[in-house]
Order: sequence, then structure tokens, then C-alpha cells
Amino acid sequence: MRNALVSAMLQDRTVVRLISAPHGFGKSSLAREYAERMFGPDSTMWASASMPGFLSFLDDGARLNWISGGGKPPELIVFDDVPWLHEDRLEVFSHCIDKLLYQGVEVVITMLPTCDCLRQRFADRILIQASELLVTERECFDVQNGSQAESRALAHKQWMLAQKTMFGRSPGAVWGDAERAERNCLRGLFSESLPSQMMREAIWVILLGKGDIHDIRRAGVRVDEDEVRELARDYPPLGIEPGSGRFRARSVAAELLRDALVANGLSEFFEHDSEPLLGAIVRQLVERGDAVRAEEVLDVFCTQWQKGALLLDCGWDLIDSADPALVERLLDDCPLELYQEFPILAVMRAWCAGLQGDQRE
Repeated sequence: MRNALVSAMLQDRTVVRLISAPHGFGKSSLAREYAERMFGPDSTMWASASMPGFLSFLDDGARLNWISGGGKPPELIVFDDVPWLHEDRLEVFSHCIDKLLYQGVEVVITMLPTCDCLRQRFADRILIQASELLVTERECFDVQNGSQAESRALAHKQWMLAQKTMFGRSPGAVWGDAERAERNCLRGLFSESLPSQMMREAIWVILLGKGDIHDIRRAGVRVDEDEVRELARDYPPLGIEPGSGRFRARSVAAELLRDALVANGLSEFFEHDSEPLLGAIVRQLVERGDAVRAEEVLDVFCTQWQKGALLLDCGWDLIDSADPALVERLLDDCPLELYQEFPILAVMRAWCAGLQGDQRE
């Protein structure tokens, strides 16, 4: 039961209620809970805005006449999963919402942050965003039934399992399967039409786990401050502080991130655009002494040839700042053809062996 959120939606029932958050944050569940607690099933209309018929509805203005005439309108209409609307459709939809509100019909709209074209359209509205949909520890404990001891034990177990994942305070992670929720939320994040630069920044944060978003700029990658603020506002699991640019997110297995990118057809984008980004990430991980994470990132995202290219680009930097064994493992993965084309790789191997006391090299 999301009592605080339902109460927030009750503050003004004469304005549109917008629920904007990424996949897996319980937007539709909150709208459904509000409808069930405040209205009967015969008083609520549920419109799935993700269906093609919704756009046809907006394109045919004559079909809006049912709002002002004919049968009795419902007391509540939920427009669930509204897509991004271009100007003409947005104008029609806004007019439709105004008519409904004027008739006394309550309107609730759910949408992804990348589809949020309405918050600036309505000066008078109630907006519930991702950070407000995150489950509190109190809510986790309050929903349990049964004896107090059993309930507290179950709630504690659910809460602790959820906290181990990046999306640990999303409803699916707290009240469902935490590992599955993390995978689904991560896939959902990259299914949104994020600008390519925002996608790079999100990947950077997820792979590093903690750091400073401005390190991306120092690595030669363009950073848009407005996009960073949007990531901080709409994707709280990334743990970005809007003002400072620092971030702290729970660690996600690099393999999960790769699977999310592949599931959304983004593996080609990542592979073609990855080497400068991956090189900067690996160097930062190495500099902070996290060679294990650096090796995981390289193993998951780099082919043998990409590892060789990375060594040619920043191999000496890695030798200076890392355990030479990491560089040696990368050298072991390089194709023989690269050694023949770039003898400097053999020099690197000899140098690493010397640093580790092996005089045979």
C-alpha cells in the first residue's frame, strides 16, 4: 500500500495527476491502487495509451465528442503508458484532458521520463516522479501480513535482498524477485529513447559505480550539464548528485549491462563507440585499485582485437598504475597477428615480466 503517494494524489483532485518514472518503478501499480481505493470498477476507465488505437483516437478529433455528450463519463480515466506526442497530437490530448477535468472527471497519466511531454503543458498538476516511487523501509515492513515476528522477518529478508541490487528500492525489487527486477529495470532503462550522449553517461556511471561525472569530460567525452541533471532527476538508482556531478551507484554485473544493451539492439552502437569510453573507464578503475572490476569490464565488453587496441593506446599507463598481472593477462588475450604487426606488445610483456621478477623475458 502506497499510502503517502495516494495521499499526494488526493491533494488536488481537480488537476491532472502525472506519474513519470522509468520501467519497473510501479507507475501503473500506483494508478491502479488509486483507482481501486477511491473508485468502483464501474466508475473507472483504463486507456492503454501504448496501443496504436490511442494515436488514431488523437488523430480523429471527431471521436472526442463522447466526452461532452452521449453517455455518462467515468469518474476517473487512467491514460497508461502515454508515448511521446508531437505538437498536433499533444494539442489534441491537452484539449481532451481539459474537457475531462472541466466535466469533473479525474485524470491520471503514466509515462516514461523520455515521453514526458506534458509536465510543461499543465501549470496546475500533481507530478509524481521516480524518486517518490522508490520504496521506503517503512513501506516494506507495513505491507506484511501474519504474525508480527514472521512479518518483520520476511520484510527484513526482502529489504536486504533488494538492497544488494542497483534498483533495490524499486517496488519490483522490494516486493518481488530482486535479481529479476534489476535485470528488467536495466533493460527498461536502455529501451528508452535516450540521446546517445545520455546513454554513454549512464553506461559510465553503471560500470564505474562511484566517481565524478565530470571525469567523462576530462577523458575527452562531451558532457551536457542539462542531460546530467535529467539523469539525476529521472533515474535515481544511478546515484548522481545534480549539483556536484558526483555519483554512487550499487555495483551491477558487467554481463547484466551487456545483456541489457544486446536486448535493445544497442550492442553495435556500443562496440563501434566504445574504445575511448572503455579505455577511460578501465584506467579510472585501475587508478583506484579496482583491477578486478577493470578485468571484468574488459572480459565482457572487449574482443581480443579491442584488448590489443586498448593496450596500444594506454598500455604503458596501465602498467604504471596497475598490477602488471592485469596487463599481462590482457597481453595473453591478444591475437598473435597483433604481436607481429606491433612489436611494442612484446616489449610490454617483457616489461611486465621484469616487474614481477621473471628474468627469462
